[in-house]
Amino acid sequence: MLLVLGALLSGSPTVGLSDAVAQQRSAYEELQTFSGVLNHVRLNYVDSVTYAQMVRAAIDGVLHALDPHSLFFSRDDWERRNALERGDLAVTGLSFENVDSAITVLSVSPRSPAARAGVLPGDRLTTVNDTAIAGLDVEKIALRMAGEKGSKVRLQFERGPRLEPDTFTVTVKRDYLHPLSVSIVRMADSATGYVRLDEFGPTAAEEVHRGLKDLKGKGMRRLILDLRANPGGYVIAAVELASGPRPRVDPGPP
Repeated sequence: MLLVLGALLSGSPTVGLSDAVAQQRSAYEELQTFSGVLNHVRLNYVDSVTYAQMVRAAIDGVLHALDPHSLFFSRDDWERRNALERGDLAVTGLSFENVDSAITVLSVSPRSPAARAGVLPGDRLTTVNDTAIAGLDVEKIALRMAGEKGSKVRLQFERGPRLEPDTFTVTVKRDYLHPLSVSIVRMADSATGYVRLDEFGPTAAEEVHRGLKDLKGKGMRRLILDLRANPGGYVIAAVELASGPRPRVDPGPP
């Protein structure tokens, strides 16, 4: 543990200054305090730590203190994130969420590398390539999971109760995934259509509308739209689905 006393790093108080000058002086003094902390940690911390690591951690800490949704991406990370969204990077087929500070599998894409490896929703990710992921947000973990087609990533999970979990490790070969958003379209009975929407992918609205048209032709008078375990996806896809044309169905006799 490293103890840093703020009183030793702070500057003199601002007295008798105009508001604008006082605010400028206050900002300067706060930055001096921050710089002093960085130097103190850099020189005295038990492990070697770089200025880049500390500044990045500080930025992440500031944004996390504001709200859980604000994130900082370096230029390289941002370009990699865009490549991931375009489908230019191979992936494992896993979606995650943060549950009580545990990175938890939200969904596993059918027929994906992770599905073939036996990973299940609810499993808790602990390491990626033998490196602990504690403290990382879900988006940063998604970037670590992506890579070149055919490359491998080693993942360690916990399953079951947190106090006595089962721990297992899988090695997953990354692959390109172009999964359909809709996995099931069928008649549940003679009057009820059933559509399973796994995620709001780019073509979700088109797939659902195509399925509804098919079910209407089979006599559908009511619909079950199954969104269980749907992790979300593209906002525009959800808007298109909600606002797009929906086929009219004959409710049948009362």
